[in-house]
This record gives sequence, C-alpha cells and structure tokens, in this order.
Amino acid sequence: MQILTRQKGFSLIELAIIILVVGTITLGITLVWPGDTISLESQAKLLTNDIRLAQLLSMTKFERYKINFISTTQYQIEDSSGNIYNYRDRSQSPYTLKQGIEFQSTPANITFNSLGVPYDDAGNPITGTPDLNLIDPDGNNYEIELQRVSGGVEDVGFL
Repeated sequence: MQILTRQKGFSLIELAIIILVVGTITLGITLVWPGDTISLESQAKLLTNDIRLAQLLSMTKFERYKINFISTTQYQIEDSSGNIYNYRDRSQSPYTLKQGIEFQSTPANITFNSLGVPYDDAGNPITGTPDLNLIDPDGNNYEIELQRVSGGVEDVGFL
C-alpha cells in the first residue's frame, strides 16, 4: 500500500494575498515618490540655505559676500570682487527658481561683512527686518525673515 504524502508549497489563496500585499506596497511607494515638481516651501528652504551660505563664506573667508537678486526669478552669490560663487552646478549661474515661483519683494542684494552682519546696497547696516517673499503660480506666499543685527535667517512660513 502506498502512502500519499502531502506536497509542500503555497496555496492559491496564500499566493493571492502575497500579490495583494506587494501590489499595495508598490502603489504606496509610487504615490509618495518625489517627482519633478518643486514646492514653494522647498524653494524657500533652498534660498534660506543659500543666504546662510553667503553669510558663512563672509565669516570664514573674511571678505564681503552677497546674495545678488538679479530678477524676480534669479539670484546668485558673489564675493566682494563680483566673482560668482558656483557650488551647485558649475554651468548654472545665476540660480533660477523653479516651477513658476517668483520673488514678490526683495532688496537688490544682501551683503554680509566678515562678522556676518547684513548690509544694504549702499554699505549701511540693514534697518528693520527685511522680508523675502516667494510666491507660486497659485498665489501662495512664503516668507523668509532676515535678522538685521545677527544676520540670522528664519523661515516664517506660509502667509
């Protein structure tokens, strides 16, 4: 007499559950994965970091560095001689804001001395608290605030 042995393996229901779980995970990752769009907040954080970089360069190299706002969509970092500081992509100067994001209001430039204190175009210490406002095509505003004495940069956020 032959004894029938049970074959080992997955049943059809178990395979269907595994496929369902893998598909759900794949769908979740696909929906959350970042695309080509750059949000207003990420552009503002990038500008905030660039302002901090200009301040850091001025304090570590003991010369004036400035953020030069060329247009409503472009800016660049320059040293006291007017040389452009390229750090992201050597071919990309000036830096252009993405996805239709623009500056709503900016000074012509913000210059930092070797102590990190911000100055205006005429070389006078900045009075008041200059605000940099970015706006996207949907009309959302994001504000960046520069402290006049310390040169500290703060993301105020959406207005």
